[in-house]
Amino acid sequence: MHKSIVALAGTATIFGALSLAGPLALASPVGGSGLDLAALDRSIKPGDDFFDYAVGTWYAHADMPADHSELGLEQETSEKVHDQLQTLIEDDASRPRDANARLIGALYNSYIDEQRIEALDAKPLQPDLAQIAAVRDRSGIARLMGESWSDFGTDAFTLLIQPDAHRPFNAPTIGQGGLGLPSRDYYLASDFSKQRDAYQAYAARTLRMIGVAKPDEAATSIIRFETRIAKVSWDEAEQRQVDKTYNPMSIAQLEAYAPGFDWRSYLSGARVSRQNRVVIAEKTAVRDVARIIAQTPLTTLRLWQTFHTVDNASPFLSHRFA
Repeated sequence: MHKSIVALAGTATIFGALSLAGPLALASPVGGSGLDLAALDRSIKPGDDFFDYAVGTWYAHADMPADHSELGLEQETSEKVHDQLQTLIEDDASRPRDANARLIGALYNSYIDEQRIEALDAKPLQPDLAQIAAVRDRSGIARLMGESWSDFGTDAFTLLIQPDAHRPFNAPTIGQGGLGLPSRDYYLASDFSKQRDAYQAYAARTLRMIGVAKPDEAATSIIRFETRIAKVSWDEAEQRQVDKTYNPMSIAQLEAYAPGFDWRSYLSGARVSRQNRVVIAEKTAVRDVARIIAQTPLTTLRLWQTFHTVDNASPFLSHRFA
């Protein structure tokens, strides 16, 4: 277990309550303070190596659980909260106290009812797929993209509500998006040809599972669309230039700068339509992606939404999807 993995755990041991009784049973915290002196290695001078001084004894004996990639106070706390929540939810499922508890219990019971999930198979997808199939114009596509932030589906942009870098409040921030693979390089670099082929095969298989006609051709059009987006997307180095990623605009200015996309339907779908000001991150990419959407056939845009809707919903469906 490398020191970098548990560096935060070291600090937490000194200033918080680190009682990892599983990997190593340490002494009880001093006076209930949360300071566990048994984790220290007093043979080390704190001025020479504060990490080993602070958690050297714990570090020397702690074992990484087989199902963990890191170990520390944050993980232990998360697991304890998870167990407590599971107990609360199971209690609601078995003897609900009120209407909200009945809803929570019903949701939990439906989630763990694997036999019914298998029997339903793709049926739970039908309302979402019907909504996509009913879209007849680009305003409808824009609205679907906005709605994807609270539902299944996908977006050619990234919409975040986050602190405004120059003003004391939160602001909608719109940046580049639309890629199913981790970054633009996966679409453009020769080193990732195998990953591209696997992704396209996965898209075709996913569409075939829900009965889309000519799934191989459909997958090709989806990957071609995302590749066009990748070509105009900023690379990671450019995205880290904070002076270039702060571009506040009014909605009217955004419509003039990036025409061809129904921004008002998009923001309405995301339920932030009352905002008169947004911040644009990757400015030229946002403009160029709007242009690409305007040039792409509606059939392709619907297929792209269909694929990502099924992909996002897969963990909640039958085993053949998951």
